[in-house]
Amino acid sequence: MEHIKFNRVKIKDRERKKRRGFGTSPSPKDNFDHAIFLLDALDSQIEGAKEKSALFEFQPYLVMKLELETGYVLNEKDEEKLEYFGVKIINKETKELQVLFADDLRLYNFKKALDNYKQGKIAKTKIENQDLFEIIKSISEWSREDRLGLDIENINDNDYVDCYLWVFDNINKSKEKMNEFKRFVLENKGRVCDTYVGSSVVLARIKLIDGILDKILEHPLVYKIEDVPKFNILHNKIELTRNISLDQIDYDTSKLDPEKSSSICIIDSGIFMQHPLLRGVIGDSKTFYCSEKYEGSTNDFDGHGTKVASICEYGDFSYDDIFIPEIFLFNAKIHDGQYTDTFELWKKEVSNQLGEFSWETMEFIMKFEDGEISFEELISHFPKEQQPYLKMVYSRYSNFYEKLIPNQMKDIVEYFHGEYGCRIFNLSQGSIDYIYDGLKPKAWACVLDELQYLYDVVFVVSAGNYRYELYDSYDNISSNYPTYFYKNKECRIIEPANSAISITVGSIAISNEVYQVPERLERLSITGRDDLSSITRIGPGVMNAIKPEFVAYGGDMAIYPQIGGKHKPILNWGLSKLLFNNDNNGFFAWDVGTSFAAPYISHILACFLNLYPKASNNLMRAILASSADIPEKLKKQIKEVSEKKEEILEEFLYRDKSNYNKLLHYTAGYGYPDKDLCLNSLDNRVVLFADIKSDEDAIKPDNMHIFEIPIPEEFRKSFGKKKVTVSLAFNPPVRNTRLDYIGINMDYKLIKGKTREEVIAAFETQRGKEERISVEDKYVCDLNPGIMIRGNGTLQKSTFEFTRDSNFHNENLYLVVNSKKNWSDETQKYAIVVVLESEDKDLRIYNKIKNTIEQRVATRVRV
Repeated sequence: MEHIKFNRVKIKDRERKKRRGFGTSPSPKDNFDHAIFLLDALDSQIEGAKEKSALFEFQPYLVMKLELETGYVLNEKDEEKLEYFGVKIINKETKELQVLFADDLRLYNFKKALDNYKQGKIAKTKIENQDLFEIIKSISEWSREDRLGLDIENINDNDYVDCYLWVFDNINKSKEKMNEFKRFVLENKGRVCDTYVGSSVVLARIKLIDGILDKILEHPLVYKIEDVPKFNILHNKIELTRNISLDQIDYDTSKLDPEKSSSICIIDSGIFMQHPLLRGVIGDSKTFYCSEKYEGSTNDFDGHGTKVASICEYGDFSYDDIFIPEIFLFNAKIHDGQYTDTFELWKKEVSNQLGEFSWETMEFIMKFEDGEISFEELISHFPKEQQPYLKMVYSRYSNFYEKLIPNQMKDIVEYFHGEYGCRIFNLSQGSIDYIYDGLKPKAWACVLDELQYLYDVVFVVSAGNYRYELYDSYDNISSNYPTYFYKNKECRIIEPANSAISITVGSIAISNEVYQVPERLERLSITGRDDLSSITRIGPGVMNAIKPEFVAYGGDMAIYPQIGGKHKPILNWGLSKLLFNNDNNGFFAWDVGTSFAAPYISHILACFLNLYPKASNNLMRAILASSADIPEKLKKQIKEVSEKKEEILEEFLYRDKSNYNKLLHYTAGYGYPDKDLCLNSLDNRVVLFADIKSDEDAIKPDNMHIFEIPIPEEFRKSFGKKKVTVSLAFNPPVRNTRLDYIGINMDYKLIKGKTREEVIAAFETQRGKEERISVEDKYVCDLNPGIMIRGNGTLQKSTFEFTRDSNFHNENLYLVVNSKKNWSDETQKYAIVVVLESEDKDLRIYNKIKNTIEQRVATRVRV
């Protein structure tokens, strides 16, 4: 049965005021001495900015750090005052550390205000601007060390770096400053390879020439300088195939409809276009390489993309299934399997064209790789007629890494969404160089969030694969599993899996049935079905949000006990996932990794869009969460970890004790989504949804919406446990230079035992107050997980579970949805999914709930 749409109760918006900060008041300051201290600091920053602009020949801008007293933040009036003083907050590093920007170094209003503060000029009852100046602890420069986000010892001329610039409120101003920075780089003989200017991140890729790095590190428009990230393909190759012929496979394309079937864009190594079970499935294919000058075939030479495509199309399958495609696939090829040193690409192409290198030539090649000779000297040892060709190939590859990943992602979305309306993008890729450190996300994650906000598309991203053997001996993996996940920061998700709006997917094991070969030493399993895969990664995400949000079957490695007692990881057919092969040597292959868990989620989303083609990004994510459940075996596994006394990382603790809920949800998110429950309501499991996707209906910052949920007596008194599950998804604007990465936070309360009028009255009493809606505890449903764990994410789900009909008093629950402004003034679109579910299989409540909602007249309350 189809899910039931319901609407919110129509009431007038109400505003909530904000307080300045928290904590105890700072110790009183002598206004005269403190004003002189701040004026001296300000003058010092101005003079320093002038000196550096003269020395390095760039525009004189003032960028300085404003440190606040512990426990204080600036409120909106404070920020408005600073803007009047001539400085603009362009970054919030921490609660107490703001970064100010000024392009007029005179700062007349700022100095005058400080002078009035020094003189003790009274405004009303206290010294003018006393509240603001007393919480300012210090003013200092945004220094070279603040800008340095890489190991400078390993950086040389001709290397690439990514320069993050400050993000301004107006994107046109960000573009203006980017153009100014580009001119500076060019004037100093550097090379600007690529730029990205967005509302969340502003980035330039620079090729370092002639010592320009030192100048860039002093440039006031630069926020951070970091290494160039590399794609890492999150899989290990295995070429086991079954000997099965095409006439033994059932294949039926009758359900593919060009007018109605949804689509998935696979951002990967390409797709093997000739695979018989993908015939008629693949639409447009296009390469989006990291260099504009390099073009290649859209076919899949590595195999990774074809494997991902098989799960996107068919979900998890067996070789003897009937293969009935219902989804179109698009092929966005971004690499050939891995990113290799550009000179390796040169060697490969030249040897393919001219034949293998002689030993003598290899000696000169090694000298070039060691930096002993130049490229011109190297090719002088080749025949003259070959030298133009060698230069041409080298020039093609020399700029291979100059295109920014954000621009690749943007080009892909704009092409496949713009041309074909594609809404789902599967990204089984990540950067192992950037294990998420709990701070601000990098550009890759930022641009995914920005694209989802702008285009209402959804990215499904794999969490990344953890390789235990890189950090410890594989001999002890069984004894340390799974506690090592909670002891080592290296086990955290990698970029861009920390994207706030994207769906991130971890992996659980498929089986413990190891495939053994009699002639070889026995292979050992680490995990069993529904256990956490030993190669997955865990959260939390940005601002301690729940990440990954879901898990799916990705398989696991086996232990290979070598002669001599040493163990090593090895792929094993029995523990791996069945996928499609990328050549004509059989239809199937086996592999393991989060790469092959993520596309199962993409598959479910596409099936849901087939039924609900107008669903927003938010509704797609919320419906997934509503269907998900954490396997009982995995819950037991995490419970055992929480009861052990080994030292675990701080993010999993609560009051110095391990927290089961944190461990559980930062590991498995909301669990494993159920495809059938995503697509269908049942008589005893009814799904209600509200997709708030118009500007008119969107919630304003610091406001509330109320939803009325029918909860019939038959449901409340039915046999066994009853569950009311609420899922909320929203796609806020993001900004990398803000302390609060997302512009708006949302959460909700579920109220029972109150009438509509009582809930609205409680709502109205909070008008103009900081506090959220206040209702006696006995009327507030106990939702699990609670707000402290789920409340920082853009996808939230929790469940109210009960057995007895107590404290309900009427046939409605009320869901109060709250929005909280961090920094964005924009209205926020969102989706709500509510599931009423009973253990009583004989219960029939679907039609009653459907009729109740259909008969309701929209409630409008005028106050």
